[in-house]
Order: sequence, then structure tokens, then C-alpha cells
Amino acid sequence: MYAQLGTIIFEQLLGFESFESSYGMDYARHALIEGKPRLQRVGAKLDEHSISIRLHESFCAPEREIERLKTACDEAQVLTFITGSGRLLGDFVIETVSVSRTDTDASGNIINAVASLALLEFVAPDKLGAKKDKARQEAFANSANRPQVVEPLALAPAQLQPAAFMEGVTATKVEASKVNESVETAEANPGKRAVAMQEAGQALSRMDNRLNELNDALLQADNGLENTTDIGHSVNSLQSLGTTLKGYTDVQDVDGAVAANRNLQREIRKLSAVCAPVAALTAQRAIGNG
Repeated sequence: MYAQLGTIIFEQLLGFESFESSYGMDYARHALIEGKPRLQRVGAKLDEHSISIRLHESFCAPEREIERLKTACDEAQVLTFITGSGRLLGDFVIETVSVSRTDTDASGNIINAVASLALLEFVAPDKLGAKKDKARQEAFANSANRPQVVEPLALAPAQLQPAAFMEGVTATKVEASKVNESVETAEANPGKRAVAMQEAGQALSRMDNRLNELNDALLQADNGLENTTDIGHSVNSLQSLGTTLKGYTDVQDVDGAVAANRNLQREIRKLSAVCAPVAALTAQRAIGNG
């Protein structure tokens, strides 16, 4: 696989004919009565990618591929862009789709064409930060809701337990392992394909539930859990990759599932790496309690 944009996989002949990227910064210009304007950096521009794809009837259905791209553009779908090496480039929308038809048959059907895509980065609000803000706003005691002062109960403050969090990470990895096993079975044994793909989908649903629990637990991360930003990003990436993979298992697309599963398993390994400080804290406390 060369790259994946949402559920659209670019591989083999259906790869990129050209791929250009644009990055930059925005600057405000402050005019002076005399002299040249002064610049003030405002912030980073949205990343942009320009992609051209060769579509030929010998290895794909050009009309169908163009329609898939137009649908993603028309519906303003937010698509996760991943390279074949597993590098996450971010989330993007298709701003424009241009098609150059070079060969058609007597009925006007496309034989050979080049589709050009303009991708514009989509920056979503910080999901973890948004959840924390919402939790604070809905809390019983805040600046807009001052309860009557009563004698406090002798209760220990609620804190996130690293051991419990790591149990959730382990449970997520177990489900991801089941997904991997089912996808490999579907690829190697066509006779068991339907059952294996169904089992992979079920494991993905359970994994998504575990990831939601991890996201909820991260709301309490201010109580001492380390590395929350990287962990949150990895959890969100796994949810996005899991959704993509489940789309393939639901329609029994083995080739798509194999490619998507490869990215999922790579992100699972990344989750283990970013959770290493939490695992170390768990082990340290276990030794101390022992």
C-alpha cells in the first residue's frame, strides 16, 4: 500500500502520479507611517497536499473511482491520511477534484484519465481538552454554582489509578490481537473468510469500547498520570483506524482489511510505547506496596 485516505487505498498501479505538499505560516503586516511594515507571526497555515492519480480501465474502474472521490468531496468527509509506512499525516478534506480525460471509447466512457485532488487540513478541537472543559462546566461546584457550605466528609480525593488504566490498555491490546488473528485467518483461508471477518468486526467493537473507557479515564489525568497528550492522540488515532478497518470487515473486503489492520497494529505498538511511563509507575507502586 502506498497510502490511505479515509477508506480509499492507493496501491500498486492505483498510486500517486504526483504528490506535492505545502506548509507555511501566516503573518500580519503592521503598516508604519514611514519605513517598511513590521511583521507579526499569527500562526501556522493549514497543510495542503496536491495529488494526481492515473486511472486506467486496465487496472480499475475509472468512473467508479472518480465517483468515490466526488462523494467524499461533496459530503465534506474528514479523511485520515496515512502513508504506507504508517506515518499519520493528519485529517484532511478534499477541497477540489479535477479530472482530465485523455482517452474515451465511442460511447464516452473513460478509458484513461488523471484525477487531481486538492487536500486541505482539517483541524478538529482538542477532544480531550473539550471533554475536560465540559466536565468542569458541569461540575457541582464551580463559579456559576456555589453550593451551601456543609461539613466535609472524610473521603479520600478521587484519583486515577495507573494500574487500572494499564489494565484497560492491556484489554485494548488483547482485542487488537484478536482482530489481527481474525484478519490473518480471513486472508489465508477463503473458506473461513465470512466468519473471520465477522469476528474481527466484533473484536473491533469491543476494542472501541475499551478505547472510550481510556478516553474517559484520561479526564482524570490531572491527578498525576503522565504523558496524557501523546496517549490521547494515540487513543484517538486507534479509534479512527478501527473505524476504517471495521468498514472493510462489514463489507467483507479482505484486501482493504489487511492494509487497514497493518496500520492498526502499528498504532497499537505506539500506544504501548507512549504508555511506558504509566506502566513504570504501576510497577513502582506494586513494588512499594509489596
